[in-house]
Amino acid sequence: MYKMNLLVSLGLVLCLTFSTTLTALANNVGPEEFDLEYEVVTRLELIKGSQLQTWYEETHRSKGIHTLELGGDTYVLVSAGPKSTGGFSLRLARVSLTEPTRLAIKAELLTPKPGDMVTMAFTYPHMFLRFPKQMYDQVELDLIEPDLPLQGPNPLTHGRM
Repeated sequence: MYKMNLLVSLGLVLCLTFSTTLTALANNVGPEEFDLEYEVVTRLELIKGSQLQTWYEETHRSKGIHTLELGGDTYVLVSAGPKSTGGFSLRLARVSLTEPTRLAIKAELLTPKPGDMVTMAFTYPHMFLRFPKQMYDQVELDLIEPDLPLQGPNPLTHGRM
């Protein structure tokens, strides 16, 4: 009976180790990186006139990564900057902790396909994240941007000749 319990326990340990290794490989997580819990903040959640709402309005149009520590939480705003039409968005590819106080974010700019109907107005694709009860010394951004063709009407196909 003892040998049977030992074999079953050993089998469970091996299965859990193998499963954890596969999960780390599937998520491209190295031994020094860990996936983190975070929340997506929407504009509807911002309280008008609050410090967070004011900071958001001042920063969401500027390309890059912006951070704010408030109430023991870290807020991260990732912005792709101004785009001349609608149809652009950001996809969060990865959030990881590369060192105890170093956060790494990887995002991808998604673009409208040729021929897509888009809003003809400047837009500011961004995402707003909250890391509850976490503080970071450094936050890094890897923003993947496709090569974009010149935007705007093509003078050879639009307008009068």
